[in-house]
Amino acid sequence: MDFEEQEEIFIPEQEESSFKDYTPQKDQVVFLVDASASMFQPNLQNQVPFFMVINATINFLKDKILASESDNIAVVLYNTQNTQNHMEFSQIVVLQELGPPDAPRIKQLQELLDRKDYQHGHGSALLVEALWLCHDLLTHNASSSSRRILLFTDEDQPNQDKPHDMQRALTRARDLGEQDITLEVFPFNRLNHNFDFRLFYAQAVILDEDEAAQEVTGAEKLEELMSIMHKREFKKRRLGTLDFVLSPYMKIAVNYYCMLRETKKPTPVKLHSESNKKLKTTTSWICEETGKQLWDHEVGHHYEMGGQKIVFTKEEVSRIKTFDSPGIKLMGFKAREKLKDYMNTRSSYFIYPEDSRIRGSAQVMHALIEEMKQLNKIAIARVIPRQGTLVRFSALLPSEDPKGFKLMFLPFADDIRNPETLKGPTEAPEPTQEMVKSASEMMENIRLKEFDISNYYNPEIQHFYANLEALALEAPNPPPVPDALEPDEEGLQTKEHHIQNFFAQAELGSLKRPAASKSTSKMVKGEFGQGNCSESELKKMKVAELKELCVEKGLNKTGRKDQLIERILTS
Repeated sequence: MDFEEQEEIFIPEQEESSFKDYTPQKDQVVFLVDASASMFQPNLQNQVPFFMVINATINFLKDKILASESDNIAVVLYNTQNTQNHMEFSQIVVLQELGPPDAPRIKQLQELLDRKDYQHGHGSALLVEALWLCHDLLTHNASSSSRRILLFTDEDQPNQDKPHDMQRALTRARDLGEQDITLEVFPFNRLNHNFDFRLFYAQAVILDEDEAAQEVTGAEKLEELMSIMHKREFKKRRLGTLDFVLSPYMKIAVNYYCMLRETKKPTPVKLHSESNKKLKTTTSWICEETGKQLWDHEVGHHYEMGGQKIVFTKEEVSRIKTFDSPGIKLMGFKAREKLKDYMNTRSSYFIYPEDSRIRGSAQVMHALIEEMKQLNKIAIARVIPRQGTLVRFSALLPSEDPKGFKLMFLPFADDIRNPETLKGPTEAPEPTQEMVKSASEMMENIRLKEFDISNYYNPEIQHFYANLEALALEAPNPPPVPDALEPDEEGLQTKEHHIQNFFAQAELGSLKRPAASKSTSKMVKGEFGQGNCSESELKKMKVAELKELCVEKGLNKTGRKDQLIERILTS
């Protein structure tokens, strides 16, 4: 049986970056917050660190409840006077058990923030017991997940008066890493003392390659804390690992990352109108001729070629999809100036060596990068990101910080369109010197200061989430959303005379166009005997009209459009 609807054989381009080389996992996060008295003392910016953390936690929960509601979050306070936890560790309070984010959790924290009322008191707990409790919370759920402990404190030497317990805390922190639990420290400065990460936490926490212990400083403002949390939350995650084949006898291992991905609104979930239970979508195939419902093994695929339907079996489709094994294959090197900006067809990948898979990969790649930079070269390569995706033509550009390659996707010859189609019907006249000068003055006076694309959020997405958040939290009105793309009307009014001067010069220039050159002043008898036509008018004609004019004048009508025009003008 034939089917009108056809399916894509290869994975669509927009879906390639959504695949990972690991199973999608839930995110389990424990907020471990120091509740000692010093965390309630205002800092130099007159902000209380403890309430900064609560505020940041609320924002974190809001993001999770909208973007990833299946994740689990817990809030644990230590150095309290009260004790409230299932392991009965002294002076530790589990404020919120590990569970999915929801409106009641946010409201509880918001009430604590609004009242500024802290009822648990201040004490001196052991950090090793706090970490042990967090470990128990994260391992209680046996499902595979990404597990993290976010520690907020202003104490850079915890339990320093108890060296034995201090060493136990260091050992426990190291053990967390061996059990795939990430410990992240968010330090705060005190009024008379800046947090020194090297005193204790440099030995307890594994830093990224681009971080150093002496560079980890305490947050002073809520905005700084939110920015640090945002950067760590959306840390680059690899899309996969590939073999980079340099020759038939040599290859290295690399990880590849997506450098840019469009943020889209989440797909709404369909619910039953009465019970609000989630609905499951199923697809049924119906034969158009008989109306019979078909099973999966009865459904085939076909493509039309020359008016004939070519039918494929499931096995044949699988073989077609297997063009080659995933990987990157080096084709050769070219000069950097051969690569043009317009050749980039989609968002780029970033390639970084993976020494744990093939030893020496980093050393080989760094040698290539240094030599390519010195010789001003780029590498041309063939890329297949994963099984079932299309083969890609790409260029590798050396990057210094961090050391790796920017993988730029190039168009195939089949994708290139004729540049002549971009040309206008006539050539624009040369602007006058006054027009150029007025345009320069306008641009000099209407400049964006400190332009950074990371400061421009999509207003449509932000407006959508603000309204969704208000509905989830039962707020009367959604919070206002600033539109960073809205032009500065007041600023433009102060520069209005420059804009008016430019448009005045443009209007004046259009009335005083320079005289036509000798080459454009040629005149011929017009089509179908109606007057004379200039070269510019001939260029506006279609090829068929030019051929008719050639026949009328007794000229040869074969050739390209420019040949026909030249033939008519010289006749």
